[in-house]
Amino acid sequence: MKFSDIIGHKENVDMLKSMVINGRLPHAMLFTGPEGTGKRLCACAVAASLNCLEPAEGEPCGKCASCTRLACGNQPLVSFVGSLKKEEEIKIETPSGGVLIKNLVPSSSDGEKRTVKLSIKQVQEVIRLASLKGYRDGKKVFIFDDTADASLPAMQSMLKVLEEPPPATYFILVTNREVSLLPTIRSRCQRVEFLPLNRSDMGRFIEERLPRARSAPEAVEAASGSPGRLTRYVNARKVLLSNVPPEDFFSEVSDWISCKDPDEPDLEEKMMMLLEIEAASFRKSPGEENCRRVIIIEDALRDLRKNANADLVVSDMFLKLGAVDLGQVN
Repeated sequence: MKFSDIIGHKENVDMLKSMVINGRLPHAMLFTGPEGTGKRLCACAVAASLNCLEPAEGEPCGKCASCTRLACGNQPLVSFVGSLKKEEEIKIETPSGGVLIKNLVPSSSDGEKRTVKLSIKQVQEVIRLASLKGYRDGKKVFIFDDTADASLPAMQSMLKVLEEPPPATYFILVTNREVSLLPTIRSRCQRVEFLPLNRSDMGRFIEERLPRARSAPEAVEAASGSPGRLTRYVNARKVLLSNVPPEDFFSEVSDWISCKDPDEPDLEEKMMMLLEIEAASFRKSPGEENCRRVIIIEDALRDLRKNANADLVVSDMFLKLGAVDLGQVN
């Protein structure tokens, strides 16, 4: 795992490398920005750099014992803390070898790992691990994912450890909804913003990492500068989607909702892709009404990603979009 694996975000990468080299990396950082723009990847690169045994100008070597452990999921100094969302680990493949970090999720009473939100039990486990003596000169790194979805008790408990971090311990909070965090948490973290990639960097990502996307221009458009979102769309099974004319948007989504096929696991993915395309079309024509439409669609997408009832989410979205069309929204 290396900083050079990150496409785009040059200013952020240069700043973080400089901080690591000069020993000025803040103990608490907030990586914020749209989903799939590289926040996790950059957090993993920071963790690798802090613990690499043979770094070169802040760049992890990718070959030492520490880097190898991180790639194999056996690095005890680095923890992934977040809502499960079907993810028991961060697993990212990169040209330099990638990274594997287990999700720090407490087991339920029946032994099955389960969590909807970042819980206070997880934060308490982080506090316990952070208080333990480190291995040799290693630096403990805790990557908090889905931070905005944390329960209030979890946020309050997190605040305490951010105020008085143990030595050689770093906390990286990752979120795409910064506004949902407690102001006191935001104020104790150095903010690093990850914007959507520009066309040049997205083109480089497609050429180097996802050449299959060349034949899916609608997916590239829907991704809106998010490599993670584009990868998910292109990899989705059975997603065969061409551009849907605006006049057919409502009927197309309604048909998918009313004709759900239990044997088509990627139906929600297909629908989210269509919603992204529709939002992208509204963004091309800036204006007060289109801004409202984009916000309504993005709210629906957020709810769908949180596994909300698709029928209710889409019905509510249609009602709100209809109100905008009728000029009934203040």
